[in-house]
Amino acid sequence: MNLSDNDAVCTADFNRLVFLSKIYSSKESSLSVNHETTKRDFTLLLDTLATFSGELQYNDAFTTLCLQALASLLAYSSKTNCKFDADDLDKLASLQASLFSRGVSFNCLLANSVLLARGLCCLEAVSLSKSLFETVSDGGKPFSSLYNKLLIGCYPLPSRLAGTFGIISVISDGDFNTLISHLLHQITLENRNNDSFVDLLTGYCYRLWSNRASKCLSVSEFERITANNDLVPVIEFIFHHQGDPIDAVRESALDTFELLIGCHLKTLPVSEKPSSFLNDLLCRVVRQPLWQRNTLLLVHRLFSAVFRGTQLTGTQAIGWLLSAGFPLSNEVDSRQAMVSQSGSFELSCTLILTSQDVALAQAAGEVFALFAERLASTTANDASSEHFHSWLYALVWMAAQPRGIPRAFLDKVFNLAPTVSAALIDKYAQCFTEDGLATLLHAYRYRLTKKGLRRSPIAPPNLALIARAFRSQDYQLRQQSIGVFELLLCQAGLGDADLMHLFVEVVDIGASVSDQGARSRLCGAISRVSSHLLSFLRREKHLQKRLEIVSTLAEVFTRAFTAILRHLHPAGVPLRVTNALAFLCSLVGALSEDSDLPKPLAMLCKAVKDLTGGCGDAEGDDTSAEKLFVFLTAGLWSGYSEDRKNALRLLRALNLLEFVDPASLEELWTVTLTKVAASPQPDVNVVAGHLLRSLLGAPSPPNPCHHRLPASLLDLPMPQRMLATIHYLLDGLESQLDVAEGGKGGLLVVSVTGPFYALLMPLRELLDANFAEPDSLEALVPWESFFESAPSRPTSVCCRLLSIALRIARVCSAVIFHSSPEGILVMAGDDERTTKVIPSGAGDQAVSDLASLLGGDAGDVDAEVLRKVAARPEHLVVNCWRSVREVALLLGGSLTRRGLLTPDPQIYTHQLEQMADFFISQLIRSRHPGAFELTATGFQSFCEILLSVQHPEDLCKWPEQWLSVVINDLTDTSILPVTSATGRLPLKYLRDADSSPYCPTRRSAGLPFFVQALLVVLCNAGKLADLLSQTTNALLAVARRGAEATTESPACKHQANLPLAERHLHSLNVLRMLVRDAAIGPNMTPHLEAVLICAFEGFDSSYWMVRNAALMLYSAMMERIFGVNRTRDCESKKNRMASSVFFSKFPLMRDFILKELEEAIGGLRSPTIGKTKLFALLNLLKRFLPPIQLATTDGTVVRAFVPLVFKCVGAADIRIRLLAAKALIALLKPACLPGLARNLLATVSPYFTATGSPCLRVNLVHGMLLLVR
Repeated sequence: MNLSDNDAVCTADFNRLVFLSKIYSSKESSLSVNHETTKRDFTLLLDTLATFSGELQYNDAFTTLCLQALASLLAYSSKTNCKFDADDLDKLASLQASLFSRGVSFNCLLANSVLLARGLCCLEAVSLSKSLFETVSDGGKPFSSLYNKLLIGCYPLPSRLAGTFGIISVISDGDFNTLISHLLHQITLENRNNDSFVDLLTGYCYRLWSNRASKCLSVSEFERITANNDLVPVIEFIFHHQGDPIDAVRESALDTFELLIGCHLKTLPVSEKPSSFLNDLLCRVVRQPLWQRNTLLLVHRLFSAVFRGTQLTGTQAIGWLLSAGFPLSNEVDSRQAMVSQSGSFELSCTLILTSQDVALAQAAGEVFALFAERLASTTANDASSEHFHSWLYALVWMAAQPRGIPRAFLDKVFNLAPTVSAALIDKYAQCFTEDGLATLLHAYRYRLTKKGLRRSPIAPPNLALIARAFRSQDYQLRQQSIGVFELLLCQAGLGDADLMHLFVEVVDIGASVSDQGARSRLCGAISRVSSHLLSFLRREKHLQKRLEIVSTLAEVFTRAFTAILRHLHPAGVPLRVTNALAFLCSLVGALSEDSDLPKPLAMLCKAVKDLTGGCGDAEGDDTSAEKLFVFLTAGLWSGYSEDRKNALRLLRALNLLEFVDPASLEELWTVTLTKVAASPQPDVNVVAGHLLRSLLGAPSPPNPCHHRLPASLLDLPMPQRMLATIHYLLDGLESQLDVAEGGKGGLLVVSVTGPFYALLMPLRELLDANFAEPDSLEALVPWESFFESAPSRPTSVCCRLLSIALRIARVCSAVIFHSSPEGILVMAGDDERTTKVIPSGAGDQAVSDLASLLGGDAGDVDAEVLRKVAARPEHLVVNCWRSVREVALLLGGSLTRRGLLTPDPQIYTHQLEQMADFFISQLIRSRHPGAFELTATGFQSFCEILLSVQHPEDLCKWPEQWLSVVINDLTDTSILPVTSATGRLPLKYLRDADSSPYCPTRRSAGLPFFVQALLVVLCNAGKLADLLSQTTNALLAVARRGAEATTESPACKHQANLPLAERHLHSLNVLRMLVRDAAIGPNMTPHLEAVLICAFEGFDSSYWMVRNAALMLYSAMMERIFGVNRTRDCESKKNRMASSVFFSKFPLMRDFILKELEEAIGGLRSPTIGKTKLFALLNLLKRFLPPIQLATTDGTVVRAFVPLVFKCVGAADIRIRLLAAKALIALLKPACLPGLARNLLATVSPYFTATGSPCLRVNLVHGMLLLVR
C-alpha cells in the first residue's frame, strides 16, 4: 500500500489528521510506509500542532487529534527504526511542555501524556520501570527532561497524574507485572485533594490499571497485592465516588469495581463458594441504603462479573446475596410463594418496590433481569425452575398491587431478559388481574415488536381483560392495549379464527373508549388492519382461492359493521355514537379501495338486517338502506361537529339518499329550514348546516309538484338548489333584521325567537364547503354563480350577504360595544343609550315591565312572546356575540377568497373597505371576549387574502398600514408611512370623542388580538421584515416610560390625553400576546431579555391592572424561555435550564436580578406589591439546573444569589419560604447538599432541645427544615 496516493485526497486539515491517525494506528500487516513519508508526516503533524496549540489560535479538537496521530506515528516508527531530526523532537517536547503547563481539556491532557510516554519509550529507549521512581539522566534528551520536570512537580498536579496514565498505557505486560504495586501507589499518591478534575484523572488511571491487571496479572501477584492491602485505596475511591455527580467519574469507579472482581475471579480455583474477598465486598455494598442508587449498580456490576467468571447458579447467587444482608421489604407477603422459594420471591418483590423511585427504576431493572436470565439458563434443575417461577410470579403479584410496576423498570427488564416477557405471556397470562393489565400488555407489546420474537407463535390475550383495559381510566393503559391489538392483528392470517374474532371484538369494545386520542388511534388501527387483511386478496392469483378469501373477508367485515351499528342509533350514548361514526368512516374508507369485495353498502345493509331481523337483499334492499339512514342521522343530529362531518361523509360515500322515501326527505328538509335553522337553542341550530349539506344531494322527484317554499327547493337541480337555498336563508335574515330594526325591543325579541347566528351558521357551512373537491356535490356549483345576479334575484349572493352582514354588525354593536355587555339585557329609550335590566323569570311584573319598555302594555303585545323574552333575557348578548362571530368568519372565509384571488376579481374595493371597517371596529371597540377573540380569527384570514392580492398593489399594503396607525397612536412612534385613506381607517375609531377606544379592563380587549393578527399574517407572508422589531421596540419604550407613571388617573376620553400608565398597561398586554403566539414567539428571541425586564419592572406599579398585566406577561415569558410546563410544579428537567446557558442568552439579566432581588428582600415586610416581584424572581431562579461540574462556570455565575436567597428562607409568607428552599437547591452544587443538610440540622437542633426561649424565629426554622427536606 502506498500512502502517498491516498494522502492526496485529504486536503482539509481535519480530514488529513484523521487519515494519518487511522493509518499509523492500523494493525493491517499489508500497510507499509517508507521512512521519507513517515518523516514528512511527522513534520506535517508537528507544524499543525504548533499552529493549533498556541494560546491565540488554540483549537482543542485539532490539538488532541494531532497528539493522538503523533503517538501512533511514534509507535509505528519504532517498528521501522525511523529516526527524526533532533530539532523537530526538541520542538515537539517544547509544545508538550506548554500544554502541560496550561489548563487544557481532559482529552488533550491524556493524549499529551500518552505521547510523552511514547517518546520516552520509542525515541529515547528509556526504561519505564526506572523512570517511575526517580529522575532519569536526560543527557540532552527532550522527552526525558520533560518527564523529570513532571516528577519534581514543575507542572500542575493533573499533569503529573496524566503522566502516570501515559506510562500505564504504553508499558509492556512484563514490566506492568513487575511494577504493578508501584504503579498503584503512584496513582494513590497524587489523589489527595477534592478537585473534580483530579478525581476524573484518578478514575481513568484506576480503570486503566484494572484493565491491564485483568489481562496479565498472575495469581501470586494478586494474592500479594491483596495481602498487602494495596487495593484498599482503590476500593475506597470506588465507594467514595460511586455517586459522584460527574458521570465520567462515577462510571470509571464502577468500571474499576467490575474489573477488579473479574481480575480476582481469574486467580481463584473453580469453586461454588465465594471467596472472603468477594463476600466482604458484597457485605459492604448491601450495608448501603437501597435508596442510594449506586447500591443496586454495584450489586449488578458484582454479579455480572461473578456470573461471567464462575459457574454460580441463580439460586446460589440469590442465597449468597440474602446471606450477605440484602435488606428485604416488609411490604411483601411471603405467603404468596412456597417456603423454599420465599427468598427469591421477596427479593424480586423488593427490587420491584425499589423501582417505584424513578431514579432507581433502571438500576433495579438491571439487577432483576440479570438474576432472571441466570435462573432461566439453569431451569433444567428443578430447584432453579421453582425459583424462576417465584421470580416471575413476583411480577404478577406486584402488578396487581395499587402502585403497580413502573414502565421504566419493565422496559429495562424486557430488553435485558427477553425470556421474561415470553414466559409471562405463555405461562402467566391468565394469572393477571385487571390491575395488572398494564404489565401484561407491556409484555405483549415488547414481544410483538422485538426483532426475532415477533414471528414466534403467540396466544391472543383474554378478551375480558381487554374490555377492561379499553374502559380503564388510565390513558397509558388504553393506548398500550390498542397498540398490542394492532400488532397482533397486523400479523394475523385469515385462517386464524381467534384473531378474526378478536378484530370484531376490539371494534365492539372500542366503542366505549372515552378520549379522543384512543379513538384516533383505534381509527388508524382499523384502517391498517383492514388494509392488511385486504392484502391477502390482492396477493392471491388463484381464482377459487380468491373466491374463498372474498367470502371470508365479507363475513369478517360484516360482523365488524354489525358490531359498530350496535352502538349507532338515535337513542345511543353520545360517546359511543361518536366512536361508532369514526370507526365506520375508517372501515368504509379502507374497503372502498378494493373492487373485488362486495360494496360497503351491501355489507352494511346485511349488518342492519342482522340487527333488526329484517329481510331483503343487500344493496337493492331499500328497507335496510332506510334503516341505515336512520342510524346515520344520529350523527347528523349530534352536537359534535366531528360526528356531523363523519355522518355527512358516510351518507355521500354510500349514496344512501337514493334509497330513502322522498316524502321523508321532504319533511326533514322542511323541518331543517323552518325550525332547526331558526331555533334559538344553540344545541339545536348548530346541526342545521350539515343537515342541509347532506339533504342537498337528495334526488329530484320525477314529477315536481311543490308550490310552496321551502319544499319546492327540492324540485330544482343541484346548482340551482344550492343558490336558491342560500337566498332562502338570506331572506330569513332580512326578515329578522326588519324586526330588530323596527322597534325598541326588537333585538331582544329576535334573540329569543330566532337569532341571527342560527341562520348564519348553515349559511357559512354552505359557502365554506370545498367546491374544488372532485366527485362532491359542491363541485357541481360554479363558484362564479355566487357573484352573479339571476333573473329571479337581481342582487347576487355576495352583495346580499355583505349588506346583511353589515346590518347585523350595526344592530349588535349596541350590545357588544358596551363597557359591560353581559349586563345589557334590553335596549330602551329614544336615545338608544339608556338601559333597563329585566330580571330572569316569567313573572307578571317582568312581563309588564317588558311591555312598557317596548312601548305598550301587556295586552297590546303577544303574551307568549313577552313570556319567552322575559324568561330568557340573557339570550340577547349570546345572539349578538355569536352573530358577530359568524359574520367575521363569513367575511374572512372562502367566498371572499374565491371572489378576490382570481384573474378577474368579483369583489370591488369599496366592498373590501366595508369589510375592513367591520373588522377594525369590532377589534377596537368590542368589549365582549367572545366577539373580539373570534373576530380576530376572521380578521387574520381576511388579511391573508389581502396580502395574496397582486393587483391593485395598494390592497396588500393595508395590513401593515393598519399596524403602523395603531402602534403610532398607542406609542407615538411611527413605523411606516400611511399613504391611503383605508390605511388610516383605524383612526376613525381611535379618535372617536364619543367613546373610549382603549379598554383598561378585559386585558385591553381586542387591541392585542388586532396587533397579533396583523403580525402573524405578515410573518406567514414573509413580509415581517423589521416590523416586528420596530413594533416591539415601540411597545418596550412605552412600557419603560410607563413604569414611572404611578399617580395619574386612567379615566380619559381623548387619545391625546391618554395617561402613560394606561399606555403601559396596553403595551404589556400586547407584548404578552406576541410572546405567546406560536408564529411570532420564536421571532421574539432578540427581545426576550428586554421584555422580561419590562415584566419585572411592571411589578412595581401602584396600579393593580399594570401589576396584573406584568404577571401575565411574566408567565408567558416563562413558557417561552423554559417551554410549556410538563408538570404542575415545573420540576421536569425539560422545563429547566442551566444558569450558564440562561445568562449567556440574556447577559444583562444577572446584574438586573441581583439588583431587583436585593430591593425585593428589603421589602419583605411590605404589602403584596413587593412580594409579587420577589415571588417571580425566586420562581425564575428555581428553574435553574444545579451546577454539577466544577469545570463549568455555573457555580461562579450563581454564587452571588445564594446569600440573598437564603435570607428569604425565613420570610413570613410560607409561599416565599417554599420557593426560596427550591431556588436555593437549584443554585447549589449537589456535592454541597449533604454538608449543608448537616449544618442546617445542627443549627435548628437547639430550637427543639433548649429549655429556655429559642433564639431562632419559627419561620426561619421552618424554612431551614424545608431546605433539608
